[in-house]
Amino acid sequence: FLTATYVQSRVISFYEARNKLKREAVSERFYSMVAHIRSIRSMGLDPVFDRMYQLAVADAQRCGMRSSVFSGFGHGLSEALTYIAEALIFFVGAKLMISGEYDFKRMMQVFNLIIFAVTFAAQMLTFLPGLSKSMKALSDLDRLLHLSDPSMVRTEKNGQLTCSIKGEIEFRNVAFSYDGCAAVRVLDHVNFKV
Repeated sequence: FLTATYVQSRVISFYEARNKLKREAVSERFYSMVAHIRSIRSMGLDPVFDRMYQLAVADAQRCGMRSSVFSGFGHGLSEALTYIAEALIFFVGAKLMISGEYDFKRMMQVFNLIIFAVTFAAQMLTFLPGLSKSMKALSDLDRLLHLSDPSMVRTEKNGQLTCSIKGEIEFRNVAFSYDGCAAVRVLDHVNFKV
């Protein structure tokens, strides 16, 4: 039971982490579409963004279907191990009662204790997918809580881009305003070269 529980938890944790990333990709695509709907429509890019969203959904579904096999296997394994253990206990109990080493009352006490332990262990396999999700969520929450920790060394703002760029970039007649203040243009008919 312990080996089966350990292996099942590792596999489920791996697939749950992948599923979470796929679901986040779907959310990002959807948010990107909704946040920039005016720009997307004005440029006629709706089919492109819709296709990207559909691909992300299909990818998340494909990953979820793969993980469902292992989740279902865990449920089946827990039931199978319970029944195999019961069959083994009945067999050993019958042998012990026939040989006279155990009487019926003592055998039933042992049987009940073992079946209780086996059933409890098998139920642990059933709860592994939910437990795996909870552990991943707790890990992510802990990481978020430690983002504001001043003792942690952050390197995000110290990064450097070291791409080799050759040639010039020329901007002609550039106009720009922020979403909240469309009437106030930050850049208005600006030309420059980089």
